[in-house]
Amino acid sequence: METRDDRKVYNLGFGDYNAETGQVIDDEVFNRGDGRIILNTVLSTIPLFFDKNPMDALIVQGSDSRDDFPEKCRLTCIKRCTDNCRKQHQRIRIYCNFLDKNFSSLVKNYIFFGLSESKELDFEQYIPGNSYKGVLIYRKK
Repeated sequence: METRDDRKVYNLGFGDYNAETGQVIDDEVFNRGDGRIILNTVLSTIPLFFDKNPMDALIVQGSDSRDDFPEKCRLTCIKRCTDNCRKQHQRIRIYCNFLDKNFSSLVKNYIFFGLSESKELDFEQYIPGNSYKGVLIYRKK
């Protein structure tokens, strides 16, 4: 578990649970047509998390933002991307699109920082419309 500014930072992750291995599979796309339901379910856990952990933080990153994702994607992808994998960072873009659309109401209760796409991997004040590799969320006191 990471800490930042003396707060525990939890990763907001989700996926299919494999009862045999006890692991969560978070790096596959199942395309069952329930993406919006899943997104809404995941997002609905954020206020609940902060009710129980008001002094801690959440980080949201997509498993498709890992450095090894393009290599794995090319094994099965039908898009045949060459230089840049078009699916890489797709999940964080979905979260950022939601955040951008709802930013004015969400900033009343939360503080957001974007993980920049630069090589330094540093957080900056979240600016709607910018591209990020992750989002760090604090609840306002």
